[in-house]
Amino acid sequence: MSDIKDLPETIKSYEVKQEEPKDAMQLVKDATEKYVLDIEWGSRMSLSDLIDKVVYTTGQKYSVVQGLVNLYVHNGYFPNVRVERGRSGGVYRGIKERSIDNRPRCSECTQVIPKHLLEKLNAAKQSA
Repeated sequence: MSDIKDLPETIKSYEVKQEEPKDAMQLVKDATEKYVLDIEWGSRMSLSDLIDKVVYTTGQKYSVVQGLVNLYVHNGYFPNVRVERGRSGGVYRGIKERSIDNRPRCSECTQVIPKHLLEKLNAAKQSA
């Protein structure tokens, strides 16, 4: 019977433990937001540097912070922030400028005309 009387206390302590991850998530989100919004407009920060800074600031485990930072940055929690992969990848702040391709193209198939053919065409036009 003593176990039944202790049941509400056990549930209360369980509820307190369940709120701790929410606090950790909010702590990581706040630190991530601070560092992401500190990036200058048009600049980038590597994702690993961002994770390292958040780990240092919050004191949380690296594996926990890594998952949460990836979640926050990739899923659009912060405005005008994008993540790119590859050699020059990282977390960018700002909108990516649209590249405009001004190379000469074929009027029929819209393929790019190679330089060596373009030089021949220009030479033929000048001699005619």
